[in-house]
Amino acid sequence: MLLRGLAKHVGAIVVAGLAGLGIGAGLAELSGDPGVPGGASPPVTNTTTTASRGTKRASTPPQKPANDVRVRIVSTILHPASSRSGKRRKRARLSVHVRVTNGGSRRIVPSRPVLVSGDVRVRTDPSQDTDSTKLGALRAGATGDVTLRFEIAGAVTERLREELRARLTIAGRNVTATVKVGGPVGRAAAAARRRRASAAAATATASASATRVRQLGLRLRAGRSFEVSSA
Repeated sequence: MLLRGLAKHVGAIVVAGLAGLGIGAGLAELSGDPGVPGGASPPVTNTTTTASRGTKRASTPPQKPANDVRVRIVSTILHPASSRSGKRRKRARLSVHVRVTNGGSRRIVPSRPVLVSGDVRVRTDPSQDTDSTKLGALRAGATGDVTLRFEIAGAVTERLREELRARLTIAGRNVTATVKVGGPVGRAAAAARRRRASAAAATATASASATRVRQLGLRLRAGRSFEVSSA
């Protein structure tokens, strides 16, 4: 009898324990996140916004184009290449004679000029930078008078030949210029110019020599006639 009573008490305790576990699991599922297995709460991610940390500002913000900068295009000439390889690659030089005036009260440093052709951006050739080809800093009231040089090839050259118009960004200003096709450039063209200059110089020398000979002949004739008349 005693053993039977103990068995009944132990069975009741086990049943009560199992029931308690079931109730606890149910409460956990009700209190937890239904999207997380086992009702566990999702992990908390420690995020910090950029504003709370602070962003690093650039020491020199991008310079906006001044309203008092004036850009005038004097001429825009497309010079095709003269060499065989240059012709095959459709190389050319775009020379843009431009005058930029700083009408403001502060010194400005213009960015390198850009030629815009479709999706292509071509900057002036740094190897061609001289006092007459580079647009440098301009003090207040000053005017820069330079001839910019853009080295181009391929589709950019074809587009300029077809449209005969160039879109440029100079000193923060977007301008459009009419393009004229000029003489070729390159070593072959330079050699041809030297040959023409030499030929012209030789012609001028020969002409001057012929003029002196004629003058000398006239003097001799005048002297002989004077001798005859005196006799």
